[in-house]
Amino acid sequence: MAFSLPSGGMGNLVRELMLYYRTGRYLQPVQVWHRFRKLTKIKTHFFPRRFSPARGPTPQVSEDLIPISQILARRDLNTCKEVALRVSENRFLFLNQPAEYKNGIRWNDPERSRLWRFNLHYFDYAFALGVTYRHTGERRYYDSFRSIIEDWITQNQVVAGDAWHPYTSSLRIVNWVYCYMLFRDDLEKDPPFRNLFLRSLSYQASYLVRHLEFDLLCNHLIANAKALFFAGRLLGKGSWTARGLKLLKTQAQEQILSDGGHFERSPMYHCIVLGDYLDCLSWLAPGSADYRFLKEKVEQMLEFLTKVLLPDGRIPLFNDSAYGIAPDAQQIFSYANAVIGYEKHELRMDFTIWEGKDSGYYVIRSKTSCMIIDGGKIGPAYQPGHGHCDLFSYELAIGKETMVVDSGVYGYEEGEMRDYCRSTKAHNTVMVDGKEQSEIWKSFRVARRAHPFDVEFVKNNCSVFFSGRHDGYRRLGDQIVHSRWIALIDEAFWLILDEISGRGEHLVESFIHPHPEALVSLAERDVVKIAKDSEQLTVVSFSGAKLDRGQHWYCPEFGRRYSNTILTLTARAELPLRLGYLLIPGAVQQVEVTASDENPLTFDIHLNRNWYQVNLNTKTVRKAREDGN
Repeated sequence: MAFSLPSGGMGNLVRELMLYYRTGRYLQPVQVWHRFRKLTKIKTHFFPRRFSPARGPTPQVSEDLIPISQILARRDLNTCKEVALRVSENRFLFLNQPAEYKNGIRWNDPERSRLWRFNLHYFDYAFALGVTYRHTGERRYYDSFRSIIEDWITQNQVVAGDAWHPYTSSLRIVNWVYCYMLFRDDLEKDPPFRNLFLRSLSYQASYLVRHLEFDLLCNHLIANAKALFFAGRLLGKGSWTARGLKLLKTQAQEQILSDGGHFERSPMYHCIVLGDYLDCLSWLAPGSADYRFLKEKVEQMLEFLTKVLLPDGRIPLFNDSAYGIAPDAQQIFSYANAVIGYEKHELRMDFTIWEGKDSGYYVIRSKTSCMIIDGGKIGPAYQPGHGHCDLFSYELAIGKETMVVDSGVYGYEEGEMRDYCRSTKAHNTVMVDGKEQSEIWKSFRVARRAHPFDVEFVKNNCSVFFSGRHDGYRRLGDQIVHSRWIALIDEAFWLILDEISGRGEHLVESFIHPHPEALVSLAERDVVKIAKDSEQLTVVSFSGAKLDRGQHWYCPEFGRRYSNTILTLTARAELPLRLGYLLIPGAVQQVEVTASDENPLTFDIHLNRNWYQVNLNTKTVRKAREDGN
């Protein structure tokens, strides 16, 4: 038997093995064991590999169910009606990709991406059918629900493929539990279908309890635990309820950080996990210890969400975040009010800062602008799959208009767009020698990672200073370290300075991504004007770096991308090397920046009729009016 090396020979094989080693060394033992079991197909238990619809007893349903009002509060009615109408005609829309099945649903449609097929198996649309039916009473929504469920059971009896992935099974189980309660009156009048539905639901939960995702952990394990808890409560299976609740509590302790953020550092997944825990709280008795424990965690997550929202009420798009997947923030706050009586605190538009030390999010708000900085780890060490090369990147809003954006995420399929959205170039940060901050590869893998250190966040009168360093480029040799300072000065303008220290000559690029709806124009060689609706932002490069404009992608939703301008400051020189720019809201009549000869971290800035001396080392500001007043 011949053994063939990868193209490129032994050198490529060694590099690939080292990549796997640098990735796998962070895994926890439980992950290694469960991945080994999957690869070798070792079975520690027996489970029948086919569901037989006509066999088995029908499980009993508990009478201790949650109020329908809480279920209806979980979803926006107008959105549900739109989805329900589409699905009742066998039309589906996931990830902004439509499909119509006139001759039966293709549950394993090879023309669709795996994530699209996952959404088809989630049955989130069945929940929308139930909500719409409850509000309208139109029989066609129940008939559509019944038809789709029967079709899924018939076509997916063999326990294999996307239909039976533990994550898709988890989301489907929860949606089916909700659907049972929403369609309960009609199900009770339709015993053959009711019994088939409950037998399948019980079978799916029995399968899931044997296939929990300990190989992945993180938000997947929370979804597994939630599904077990839901199935156990509906079907009166105490062992499922107990195991699900135990996992929910241990994972809350592990995954919800002290500042309330979810430890995958993705605002979208924060919203997903927060929604999961709110769903589970709705089943618990308010006076119980479990309820009090999870409620405290949920309230921490709600406070975190409030802190990191942009002025338009949307999440920043860091780390695999996109709109339209998780419930939006307003839906979450409304649902939290219905479940636990949570009252949202309104965002203050005055001068405030917030520091999320564990999550690594730093928020600066003034009367005219708001910046959210990602200054934390790429994610949990053993599962950074949703992490991007966005260390020390930011999003900036002027008024309620987001002017400088994160590039978001287009999809999870391996390829050019996945690589771009995770890349350093897709974020408002710095790249050295065309290399990534962290060694990202394939769709979800990260080998060597950038680690932040010496992070400081200081408010001084009407100015705020963020600073930090990371070692992501040390793997290039020459002891390279990236240091970044971000300062809001006198609530009037932003100063961003990057220093690349080390040895040798290197190429350094600093990226800025204006919103695609903004009009971007080059006013002078080192000055760019950005206008969006009634707001203006001026970018002023002061380091002598070449300022170029190019075109790249903005992906605010899965499957949707927009061409947008990217500004790049470029310099090639011996290290240490500094790149800097100002971000000035509003109109600018005159601006000049001069670096001190004695202290490279001190700058004299003449802006309109004001003079500022900014010392980034001491984090102090001196100010005077140039007309003497």
